[in-house]
Amino acid sequence: MLTSIDGVQFEACYPRKTVVHVDGIDLPIIHIDDFRANKLAAGRTRDLADLESLNEPPDPVKLP
Repeated sequence: MLTSIDGVQFEACYPRKTVVHVDGIDLPIIHIDDFRANKLAAGRTRDLADLESLNEPPDPVKLP
């Protein structure tokens, strides 16, 4: 769990979150735009690669 991240402020991010229910637990998930801002601000090679992959279309789901 992260308590702070670069590029965004909690007060701005919190209202934009999405809550996902997993096994009876509510998990707040950062909005994709805030996630992108964080990745860009972090600036590490891995974060920039993650950011680039977010701009690619997802792989099609292969069903059996």
